[in-house]
Parts: sequence; structure tokens; C-alpha cells
Amino acid sequence: MTGASLWPRCAEPADLAAIEAVPLAERHLPESTYALLSRAAARWPDRTATTVLPEAARWREPVRRTFAELLADVHRYANLLRDLGVRRGTRWR
Repeated sequence: MTGASLWPRCAEPADLAAIEAVPLAERHLPESTYALLSRAAARWPDRTATTVLPEAARWREPVRRTFAELLADVHRYANLLRDLGVRRGTRWR
């Protein structure tokens, strides 16, 4: 596995043995979903992260969000929740 890649080659089923030979602790996996998104936004800010069809009639016009845009959305929503008083451990009744 090279320093530039996250995984060994994975182009065909026979490549799975090389992937499975790397112990889980050595795979440098992110510790959370947020860390995963942050890493992806840093590595590939302009790559498409999500593609959504807003409605069936517009199936030729998908809405795409890049990793950078998605991370910015996450930050905006986190800040909104913080401004509303939501903190770690907050419970709603």
C-alpha cells in the first residue's frame, strides 16, 4: 500500500485477499463519521459526495454536493444546534 492510497488495489475479487491481509488497526480508518467526512473534504474537496434526485420528473437534473460543500453544511447545522442550546448529552422531552 502506498502512502498516497488508502487501500491496496481493489479492481477485482482476487484483490480482496490483499485488503484483508492488512490488519484493521493498520488501516488508518477515521474514528467517526465526522472524521471520515473531514478527511474526504481535505483530500477531495471538489469530488461529488452525494447525488440526489429532487423529484422523479427532474431525473435528468440531479443535485450534487461536493465533499467540501457537505462538510460546510455539517458545520452550519452544528453551529445552528449550538446556537439553539443543544449540547452533547442534551435530551428532548
